[in-house]
Amino acid sequence: AVDEYRWELLEYGVEYTLTLNKFGYKTASVTFVFVDVYPVGWPSIVVGEENPEVRLESNGAEFLPGAEVLDNWQIDTGETGLTVSAITQDGDELIVSFTGVAQSGGIFLVAKHGVLSVNQEVNVWMWVSQPAPVE
Repeated sequence: AVDEYRWELLEYGVEYTLTLNKFGYKTASVTFVFVDVYPVGWPSIVVGEENPEVRLESNGAEFLPGAEVLDNWQIDTGETGLTVSAITQDGDELIVSFTGVAQSGGIFLVAKHGVLSVNQEVNVWMWVSQPAPVE
């Protein structure tokens, strides 16, 4: 048993059990697989970009065919002016297609059960950022 988890020591795709103790009594326990789903490249989307697409990769789990079903995702595009129109699989990656003109802000996705080869939900953050200055 490990008394302390240090995120930098966790390995992708490995199952861990985290147990919380209070006054010597087990109060809660959760089992999870260390997984990361992330956008390829930075910034994910640039302000002013029309109908952008973002590629997602995964460490620690594989995307399942259900990843293309929008109902298998919780989607919050905030004030970015974008709407997710489709999610398609391209080999080991997903392509998230948006409609609209990008405005500055954050996009938060939750890959629900049926998206990944692990039985858990995984959070994904994307940012709409200003383009890098040209020197």
